[in-house]
Amino acid sequence: MISFKVTIHSIEARKGRKTTYRVRWVVAGNRFGESLATKQLAEAYRATLITAAGNGEGFNTETGLPVSMDRKRRDVSFYQHALDFTVSAWPAVAAKSRVSIIETLARVVPVVVRDLAGAPDPDVLRHALRKKLNQGQHAGDLDQDQAKAIGWLTRASRPISAFEDPSVVCDVLDALALNLDGKPASPVYFSRRRRVLHRVLGYAVRKKRFDKNPLSKGNLPEDWTPPQAPDDTVDPRAVGSPALVASMLTCCSYVGRRQGPRFVAFYGCMFYALMRPSEVAALTPEGCRLPESGWGYLIFADSSPAAGKAYTDDGQVHEHRGLKGRTKGRPARRPAGPFGRSRSRPSSWSSCARISRRSAWPRTAGCSAPRAGTRSSRPPGGRCGRKSGPPRSHLSSSPHRS
Repeated sequence: MISFKVTIHSIEARKGRKTTYRVRWVVAGNRFGESLATKQLAEAYRATLITAAGNGEGFNTETGLPVSMDRKRRDVSFYQHALDFTVSAWPAVAAKSRVSIIETLARVVPVVVRDLAGAPDPDVLRHALRKKLNQGQHAGDLDQDQAKAIGWLTRASRPISAFEDPSVVCDVLDALALNLDGKPASPVYFSRRRRVLHRVLGYAVRKKRFDKNPLSKGNLPEDWTPPQAPDDTVDPRAVGSPALVASMLTCCSYVGRRQGPRFVAFYGCMFYALMRPSEVAALTPEGCRLPESGWGYLIFADSSPAAGKAYTDDGQVHEHRGLKGRTKGRPARRPAGPFGRSRSRPSSWSSCARISRRSAWPRTAGCSAPRAGTRSSRPPGGRCGRKSGPPRSHLSSSPHRS
């Protein structure tokens, strides 16, 4: 807690084997003291306390120090603060969020450094930071060059209080706005990295290393111009028409010997049920309610995003978790169908490509039970050039109401 009830006493001399001088003061009824070797040091320390109290500065009731002195005592290097943040945030965030945190810090930490001799190669330092900041068990060990780079960074990293300088904030934001090749980053990518850094510096406010977040909207430097805000408008020219998607699904049905139906199902679920790739990857047969006729539906409550072995708790490429933006375990339901009795029911989850939100879309050939002659040879004119047969006819002649 912060209190303004401060009483500063006179200096007392303590004689013994070695004479010391003690400064005593009281904050909200709590007694504090500091012993110093000489009277001049004690007088200077007492004068600092008197100046802080005279300026209306609050005192911490736990440490007894003014806010400015207490913050200086808590000041650490930005590299050490980045380590503290990753240790604190790692258990509670998803694997994909861990990737964003490591990418952002690996880009920013090398910017907030002093100009010391022996600076390592930027690529070596960045790869070393990716391993050192990673709090998982599968991050990998540092090689000799990377260990030297981290040793240099430990000495060169500036204190986190450097962010009180607007020029440092501008340098960091400019670094976030550029890709590694020096080209401007996309507005969406910059916005995501800035949110991560805002959270990192917010952790410093919580640890009382800052009194305010320098990346908050009202605290940004006046002479810094942010990149263009991302445009959320969807360009209709970039959205595939029903006929184009139908042709794409037909092409997918010819991929490999047995993977075609799975590709048709995967992309069909994404287009017609508006599912994320990670949600389609976690879809199971138990979640498919597909009747012999009429409309069915899909139920799914899990997703399986691919973050990489270094960022998952179990060392697998995919992380199994709940749906994005939903309470864990809360399912989502999407329509599928309609289906006809004339066609046989599929036997695997790949049947889920037979989906439409607002259309009467028949079953695609890639999701039907294999028929004789449909996959015995490649289509004439190329992989997607088949002019006849069930796969192409079912898709190209299907009615679709947008």
